[in-house]
Amino acid sequence: VHRDYQANLAQGMFIAIDPEGPPKSKTRTIKKKPDPVDHPEYEEEETIATIPADGFTLWDKIVIDAGDLTVQELVDWWKTNHNVTCSAISVQIGDAAMAFYNMFMPGTKKNLPLKMSEVYRKYDPEFKGPYFCPACSLENEDGDEVETPTVIFKFA
Repeated sequence: VHRDYQANLAQGMFIAIDPEGPPKSKTRTIKKKPDPVDHPEYEEEETIATIPADGFTLWDKIVIDAGDLTVQELVDWWKTNHNVTCSAISVQIGDAAMAFYNMFMPGTKKNLPLKMSEVYRKYDPEFKGPYFCPACSLENEDGDEVETPTVIFKFA
């Protein structure tokens, strides 16, 4: 058990606190009203799954340390290791999100045979770090959106 201690020297107090853990993202179902004005009685339900299945916190990470994969190999890595379909991969570079791959954008499919480091350096030639954090859009076999903790992709 972790305890936090505070000492207030001005008032001569010493306090022990049991901090709460971070909030956990879990698999959930969200109800939406797509047209609340014309059809307020109609609701849609959307299930959002998580990897890992029991949920995750902001402190959790998924580290992909399989070497400098190609974009296609990363898409296949998600299918092999977590049985989910990766429909898009993007990375925040400066103020812009760069699409490395998106199944609905034909122009990004030319990146599939390229190494992740090559694609990253195409958008940011001065990058020399050993890793970056891609945002991956994932779906399970039921077509439900899948949330993950922060993904860290290591080059070496």
